[in-house]
Amino acid sequence: MATGKIKKIQRPRTKKIKILQLLGYSSGASGVWQRCKDESLEFMKRGYEVMVMSSDLIKGSDEKAKHFEVIEGLPVKRYKSRKIGGESFMQWDYISALNDAHDYEPDIVIAHNFRHTHAKFALKLKETFGCKAYVVTHAPFKRKRKLLASIAVALQNETTKIAQFDRIIPICKWEMSDLKKLGGGIPNQKIKRIPNAIGARYFTNDTKPGDGILFLGRLHPVKDIRTLTNGLNASKRYNKATIVGDGDDSYKADMDFWERAQRIVLLKKGPVYDVEKKIQIIDDHEIFVLPSLMEAMPISLIEAMARGKIVVATRTEGAKELIKDEVNGFLVDIGDSEEMGDIFDRIYEMPEEKKQKIREAARESAKEYKMEKIMERWESVFNK
Repeated sequence: MATGKIKKIQRPRTKKIKILQLLGYSSGASGVWQRCKDESLEFMKRGYEVMVMSSDLIKGSDEKAKHFEVIEGLPVKRYKSRKIGGESFMQWDYISALNDAHDYEPDIVIAHNFRHTHAKFALKLKETFGCKAYVVTHAPFKRKRKLLASIAVALQNETTKIAQFDRIIPICKWEMSDLKKLGGGIPNQKIKRIPNAIGARYFTNDTKPGDGILFLGRLHPVKDIRTLTNGLNASKRYNKATIVGDGDDSYKADMDFWERAQRIVLLKKGPVYDVEKKIQIIDDHEIFVLPSLMEAMPISLIEAMARGKIVVATRTEGAKELIKDEVNGFLVDIGDSEEMGDIFDRIYEMPEEKKQKIREAARESAKEYKMEKIMERWESVFNK
């Protein structure tokens, strides 16, 4: 990776600590970007100075994002990039990024996703500025990949320099065992789990029971909306659901076909980024469904639980970490639409008292992921 050569900087620390966030996408439907943005805005509220650097690519689109943008006061710089494998593995213009970092002079660099080229760039910045470098892993383990991709990932796992980061931040409990094996082993004292967070607004005001079924997220094959539509077809009580999100045009065309073929109704709405509007949509529905083939730690599921929804999700690693079956939600085998339809019917026929216990348990479980608690974990890392 060409990064140029700049002499290591020795400088006095300013009162306001500067954080530089590095990630692949800062535009489009990306859970990594949502976490990065939400935490960056919270860091700024707490007196830190923050800047984001990313590729100029938009996730889920062939278009390019603006090279500079200020989002709610957060400066975002994007660099010319090209994909070099898969959806997210890419090469940036790191020479320009290094020059901009030289002007910014960060105290802390946080890289999101350890196998990507910008993680190596974070270590370059550590060497150049003498700053701290942390990496947030985003649970890339246990994913199904094609043969060549699997080989490439295995090689990267063996040769990774992840142990050179000052702290390694997994987001899930389930990824810990895989993480510790990387690069010949990582000391426990370098690992600090900091899960995804949601804002305090999700816990204000009374919750509403709502009515009907909601899917809110990216429209992509990994979300396996086909299992939801088949579940509606199998249900005796429900034949429609609201679908909120955006994604592949070909996948949206598939959804249109399933709707016609199965004689169900999908009320499709575009993506919603405004928190108040999102909460309103969640509150209007009774059941929140996440039928994915794979999830690390789905923020949308935590948001729905915080709003006291009855959640139904497939048994992905992320959902299993969040849901205790039939206590604070329901788990379905991946791809099992018959079971999903049966659970929809069970919820419909369930006494209101039992529904309310599940809603309350869901909301209580979500409190672990309040932004305030997550910031306490970050500050414990910064203070060390």
